[in-house]
Amino acid sequence: MLKIIKLELSQIGIIKIIIYSLGILLGAIILSLIIIQGLMKDHKLLNMLPAIFAQSSTVLQARLVFYYFEISFIRAGILLFGGFLAFRLIAQAFSQQQIMQLLTYPISRTQIYGGIMLTIMLIIGLILIIFHGVSLLIIQRELRQQNFAIFRLFLTKDWFLDSLFIISGLIPTMIALFKPHVGYVTSSALILIIILCNAAVASYRPENMSWLFIILLLSCVICILGQIGSLWNFNKLDF
Repeated sequence: MLKIIKLELSQIGIIKIIIYSLGILLGAIILSLIIIQGLMKDHKLLNMLPAIFAQSSTVLQARLVFYYFEISFIRAGILLFGGFLAFRLIAQAFSQQQIMQLLTYPISRTQIYGGIMLTIMLIIGLILIIFHGVSLLIIQRELRQQNFAIFRLFLTKDWFLDSLFIISGLIPTMIALFKPHVGYVTSSALILIIILCNAAVASYRPENMSWLFIILLLSCVICILGQIGSLWNFNKLDF
């Protein structure tokens, strides 16, 4: 399976992965700054934060809101990148018969399929964890100075949400196997982004705080069940 992962990574190219990753980060920063400027102009920063920050400085409020939106856009970016990887490593591999090369290795089809899935999870997972980790360390430093220990713990739990986003990011791979066309694969990724981003925005309100968690859990269940079906279908395909 390790050989499959190395082969898939070589097909994409480390340089391309780095470029796409930096593009996701840059896009997230720019969009977050635009939103922050609008919220500060309308004096609505506190609308996005818990009441404990009512007496905090505008700078701290802005940094926290920036963190919220930056992470949301990074998560959306890795979902879109996951759709691209699903098309590149699965749909395109089938259309160009590159899958035949993988089938020549003395390993089972289950291992081949698992290697492809692990490659996609590895790429989008590392991007999200690294960027989120840096952002979290920065904001934790600000909160430590303000002694918001409980809220720091809350932000640390974001790592669990990251794991659910990474699993959900595999949904386009199912579409790529059953409908190996760029339109279907990218559409599934975009629909997933719209649903999860709307849930994330809605969860900022106290009465809807669990929405994102519930939607992510449902997405993961759909993804796991779909992966089982996709694996069964992959093992039955006649090349």
